[in-house]
Amino acid sequence: MKKKFNSFCDGEKINYIFDYQTLNSLNKSSDIKSIDDVNITIHVLKFDSYITLKFKGEIDLTLISAYSFKPFKNLVKIDDEILKFTNIKEYENEEVIYLKDVIDLDEIIYSLIVINLPLNPHKDDESLDDIEGIHVYSEDEAEKERTNNSPFSKLKDMDFDD
Repeated sequence: MKKKFNSFCDGEKINYIFDYQTLNSLNKSSDIKSIDDVNITIHVLKFDSYITLKFKGEIDLTLISAYSFKPFKNLVKIDDEILKFTNIKEYENEEVIYLKDVIDLDEIIYSLIVINLPLNPHKDDESLDDIEGIHVYSEDEAEKERTNNSPFSKLKDMDFDD
């Protein structure tokens, strides 16, 4: 969903129109299998040549579990503000993003999805202990394992002072 910069109005509320194919074509994340639905309202604040967009809503995703690599459904809530956009190159700085004429809301929403993903996506009832063939060691267990399997562990009982 692209919208011309000058068509935004102060105080406007935009109900984002979800296009499955367009938004999923932007997906480059290995954590996201598919973006299934988007229900987001965009609040526009416009002053002079600046636009601030506030995004609020929910996104239904199918994610790939970092533990089992199986797909599962997840709901991501979005409540973010993109600080400022301008269509005047001279106004661009660290806090203001310059866009020539068009704001691509699909790209912004995809970016918001990615930054709001959990670090290790997995079902609430999944744990690393449930994964067949994998054992998660505590720090103490890992240190003991390294010490016992070291080729130098045979030397620990030897007295070199004799």
